[in-house]
Amino acid sequence: MTTPAPAEPAASREQGPTKNRDPFLGLLISYIQGDTGELPITLAINGMLISGRIISSHAYFDGMAETIAASLFGNDESPTRAVLVESISSLPGDRNDPEIKEVDSLHFIHLRNVRFMDAAGQMLNLNGAPLWRGRLTEVAGWSFGAFEKS
Repeated sequence: MTTPAPAEPAASREQGPTKNRDPFLGLLISYIQGDTGELPITLAINGMLISGRIISSHAYFDGMAETIAASLFGNDESPTRAVLVESISSLPGDRNDPEIKEVDSLHFIHLRNVRFMDAAGQMLNLNGAPLWRGRLTEVAGWSFGAFEKS
C-alpha cells in the first residue's frame, strides 16, 4: 500500500500573473483602474519602502507622456510632441475595455507622488520621478497610507 503524496499548498499551485500576488492589493488596484480616485499606500519591495498614491494605468501613462514630452520638447507644441504624447498615452489600450483594466491590475501597480526610503531609513530623492510603476509579484508587504512630506 502506497502513501499518497501530501497535498500541495494552494499558493504554490497558483500560475500565471497572480502567482505571489496579494489578492487584497489586487482588488484595491482593480477599483482604481476605472480612473476613479486614488489610494495612499506604502509598499515593501526588495528592502525598500515605496510610498505614494495608487493611480490607474491610464493616469500613469498620461502622466508619463506629459513628463517625457516636457523633458524632450519643453513647451514646444510641435506635431512630433503630439505624436509622442499620443503614443505613450495609448499604451494601456482602450480605456473602456474591462479586459484591459483587469489584465493590467493583475501585473502592475502605478503610483504618483512617490517617495522612496532605503533599508537604512534614508529618504531617497529622485529628481523628476513623480510617477512609479512596479510588478505586483515583487511586493513583499504593504500598508494603507503614504509618507507625508515634512
